[in-house]
Amino acid sequence: MSGAGFMKDMISSTKNNRSLLKGNDGAHFQNFDTSYITDSIISRKAPSYKEATPEYLFNLRRRLVEKTRTNALTRLKVLIFTVVITGILFILFLNSSFFTF
Repeated sequence: MSGAGFMKDMISSTKNNRSLLKGNDGAHFQNFDTSYITDSIISRKAPSYKEATPEYLFNLRRRLVEKTRTNALTRLKVLIFTVVITGILFILFLNSSFFTF
């Protein structure tokens, strides 16, 4: 029965916590005291956001489209390079005299 001591500790700590919450000695916790939540909600300010101008949105879209095109072009170049190198190596492999020593 490994872990029996851990189970006993969990049970005893749960009982101690329950006695703290339900104690009648005046030192118990108030479970439903929500004044700290409402005070912080009342005192905080609503966030303000800047609005994007149509010129900014147009420039942002233009930059994103340009970046996407350059990424696609780079990927296409890498793909073509890989296919060419693979084709050359395949042709050399078919010509078995290249690999014989």
